[in-house]
Amino acid sequence: MKSSTYLIYGFVFVSLLVTIYLYIVNKTDPQKVISQEEQSSTTNSTTDASTVYTLADISSHNTESSCWMAISGAVYDVTAYFPKHNPQIVQGCGRDATQMFNSERKHLRKGTAILPEYKIGVLGN
Repeated sequence: MKSSTYLIYGFVFVSLLVTIYLYIVNKTDPQKVISQEEQSSTTNSTTDASTVYTLADISSHNTESSCWMAISGAVYDVTAYFPKHNPQIVQGCGRDATQMFNSERKHLRKGTAILPEYKIGVLGN
């Protein structure tokens, strides 16, 4: 009787540990967080978020007055976000800023949470 009880408790404990581990891994992987956010994002009401842009299209929007960037295959117009962000954001304007975005730990939650409101399309060839 006791051995079967310990076996059940052990199984429950291991299951709980695996669940916690999977939760932590899914919450801290930037690529997974961005992918989930893109799949469930709501689109900007003034722009068709399925519009396809090339890097050439994006490259002309590389200033504080017009800043577009590609992040994980999506294109964002973050011009309106400039007053809320530090000036380093301009380094990502007009280019694929995926690596830059993912390298900032604070983008894991806050950054991925606000991206959908700035999405204007997807990155194509």
